[in-house]
Amino acid sequence: MARTLGGARSGLAAWWWQRVTAVYLLVFLAAGLGGLLLAPPQDYAQWRAFLAAPWVRVALMLFVVATAVHAYVGVRDVFMDYVPRGGVRTTAFILWAAAVAAFVAWGVVWVTGLGGGVT
Repeated sequence: MARTLGGARSGLAAWWWQRVTAVYLLVFLAAGLGGLLLAPPQDYAQWRAFLAAPWVRVALMLFVVATAVHAYVGVRDVFMDYVPRGGVRTTAFILWAAAVAAFVAWGVVWVTGLGGGVT
């Protein structure tokens, strides 16, 4: 008689999230570095104009979210594997989730602030 997979599905989901976010981070960084090598902005105004472009802001927001998901899932799995159940693990989860949430909040504020006027 076959048994249900139980918690194996959450492990597979975490594995997929790690892979999907890793691919996005790799593509984003490669494209960003390639673009900067081919046509680097020459001054502050060019940097602001480049960063204020809607497609760049969307890509940066996805980068912030992908980084947060990738980091959260990875460290969460380390906590689940190596920190004993109980108060220490729960505290570690809460502190890590708060740190990731703070990173995302900072990223959202930073990226949305890029749309301001170019000086």
